[in-house]
Amino acid sequence: MMTLHLVRADGQQNEDDLAAPLLEQWDHDRWDLRPFGYKVPTWARFAGRRDSNGSGATHISQPWLGAIAREWVFRGSVRQISASYIDDVVMGLALLSSSLRDRPDSGNDCLKLKRADISAFIIRVGRLQKSGTISDKGAARIIRVVSMVLDEVHSGSIRQIRGLPLSLPPEFALRRSDTPRARPDSPDRPSHALPHTVVRQLLSDTSLEQLAAVGGPTAVNYVRIGLRTGRRPGELLRLRASNCLDCYPHRDNTGEHAVLIHDMPKVGIVGYRLPIDEQTATTISEQQTWVRQAFPQTAQDQLPLFPSIHNNPDGIASIKANQLGVILRKWLDGLPELLASGIDEDGRAKPDQPARPGRPRAFPKNRIYLYAFRHTWAQNHADAGTPLEVLQDLMGHTSPKTTQIYYRITGARRHEAVSRLARMRVNNLGGFLEIGVRTGSREESNRAIIGATAVPFGQCVEPANVQSGGHSCPYRMRCLGCSHFRTDPSYLPDLREYLTQLLVSRERLNAETGILESWAVEAAKPRPEEIERVRHLIRRCEEALTNLMPAEREEIDGYINQLRRSRGSMSNAVPLTLSKTVRVSDPDLAPARPEVNALRTGRAAGTAVQ
Repeated sequence: MMTLHLVRADGQQNEDDLAAPLLEQWDHDRWDLRPFGYKVPTWARFAGRRDSNGSGATHISQPWLGAIAREWVFRGSVRQISASYIDDVVMGLALLSSSLRDRPDSGNDCLKLKRADISAFIIRVGRLQKSGTISDKGAARIIRVVSMVLDEVHSGSIRQIRGLPLSLPPEFALRRSDTPRARPDSPDRPSHALPHTVVRQLLSDTSLEQLAAVGGPTAVNYVRIGLRTGRRPGELLRLRASNCLDCYPHRDNTGEHAVLIHDMPKVGIVGYRLPIDEQTATTISEQQTWVRQAFPQTAQDQLPLFPSIHNNPDGIASIKANQLGVILRKWLDGLPELLASGIDEDGRAKPDQPARPGRPRAFPKNRIYLYAFRHTWAQNHADAGTPLEVLQDLMGHTSPKTTQIYYRITGARRHEAVSRLARMRVNNLGGFLEIGVRTGSREESNRAIIGATAVPFGQCVEPANVQSGGHSCPYRMRCLGCSHFRTDPSYLPDLREYLTQLLVSRERLNAETGILESWAVEAAKPRPEEIERVRHLIRRCEEALTNLMPAEREEIDGYINQLRRSRGSMSNAVPLTLSKTVRVSDPDLAPARPEVNALRTGRAAGTAVQ
C-alpha cells in the first residue's frame, strides 16, 4: 500500500484513520466513500454496474486493472474529487476491461498488452459513439480519463499497489491523437428537443397512468412541470413545497400571473421568478397538496416539492436525478412503441428511419431523458418567435451562444421558408414577383439569398449595393421609391412600426412653431408619398396572407417566425454605417456638420464621413 503523508489540524498524521476504511473495503466490489468525507451516500462500483445503454461496462475483470482502479479511486477520494468524476473513471476502465476480455488470455497478463489492444479499445468506443449508445462528449471523456490513468502508471505516479510492483508495456498507452474530435455544432444538426407528436404521446392519460404505477404522483408531476418550465433537473429537485409558487398582478390590475420561484446555482441566481401558465400552476399546486397530505407530521417548510419515494419516512429527502432517470427508463420500457410523424419536425430529434410522408416512424426511446425536457421547452419558445435575448434570460444563460445550443433553425427549414415566402414577395410598387419559385430548388433559394442584401423593411437587389454588402447604395437608401427593393410578409412588423414613426414625426413637426425655419421643417417632415407607399405595401402583404387557407396560414406563420429569428432584429440587419441615413427614429433637429463629426470620432480633418 502506498504511503500517505496527511496531517490533521493538531499536527498529527492521520494516515491510519484513512487506511482503516480502505483495508476493510479493498477487496469489495463496491466501496462506500463516506469514510473519506463525502457527505451523501457515494459509491464506487468496480463490479455489478448497471448497463442500461448496452455499452458492456459492467465490471473490471482483470486483477491488475482492478487494482489500478482501486488505487486511483483511493487517491481521488482522499483529495475529495467529485463523485461523478470518480464514476467516470471507473466506467472508462470498465469499458477498457470489456475490450480486453476479447483477447485470448482475457487481458489477464498485463505484460503481453500491445498497441493493437489500445486500437481495439478505441474502435469499440467509436462504434458505441456511432450507434448513439454514448454521446460525442461521452466518448471523448472516456478516452481522456483512461489516458490519464494509464499515463499515471507509465510516469511512475502509480508504481506499486499494496506493496506489489506494477508496470505496463510502453506501447499500451493512449496518444493525444487518439482522442476523438468533437464534431462542430452545426445549426443543421437536430437538437435534443422532442417532436410534438412524441410529447403528446408521453402526456396522454394512458401513458401518465403507467408512469404513476412506476413512480407515483411525484414522477408524473415532474414530467409535466419539466416539459412546461424547461428548468434544469437539479433546479426542480431543489424546490421547496412551501414557497416555490407565487403570483403577481397584471399591470392593469385585471388579474394575476403565476410565477415559479427557484434558484439557479449553476449560474449563481437566487430567487428567479419564471412566469408560468395556469395549467402549470395547477400542477404545482396539486403536487404541493399531495406532499402535505403524504407527510402531515413534517413541518411544511422542510418538505421538498418532489420527495424521494424510497427510505424517506419523514419526506424530508428530495428525490435524486438518477432515481428519476431509473423511473423514466422503466416507464419508457413499458410503453408501446412511440411513433413520430412522417414529416420531419424541423430542429428536433428525428427517428432513425428516413421520412415517409403519411407513414409514422418509431422514435428511439433512448433519446428521451430528463434534460431533453429542457431542450424541448427551449425549442418550443424558439418556434413561437421568442427573441434570443429573452430566451437567454429565461434559461439562465450568461452567453447567447449557450442558448443557441438548445434550439435549431436548420438550413432545410430556412430554404423552405424562403421558397414559400418567395411567391409572396413584392417590389416597391406592391407588385408580386414570381422569380425563382417555379422549381423551389435549394440552389434557387441560395441564389436569391446571395443575390440580395438586407435593407430596412426588405432586401435590395441592386448589384453594386449587393456586392458591397449594403454599404454602397447609389440612391442614398431611398428603398421605398427604388425598383430594386423587395419585401414580403415577414417584414410586416417592421413596416407597421415604421409607419407609426412616420405619422408621429409628421404630427410633431406640424405642431412645431418658432424653433425650426420653414425649410428645415419641410426637409424633416415625411413626404405624403412615402407614407402612402408604406401603407400600400402593408396592404399588399396582408392581402397575401388573407387569401390563404387556415392550415396554410398557420404553416406560413411558422415560416415567418423562422425567418425573423434567423434574420435577427432590424438593428442587426441594417449596416451600422447606414444607421444615420435611414429615418427609423425621430428626425435629428441639428444639421450635420462634418467637421464636428470628424472631431467627435477622432478622425483627421478632411476624412470622408460615411
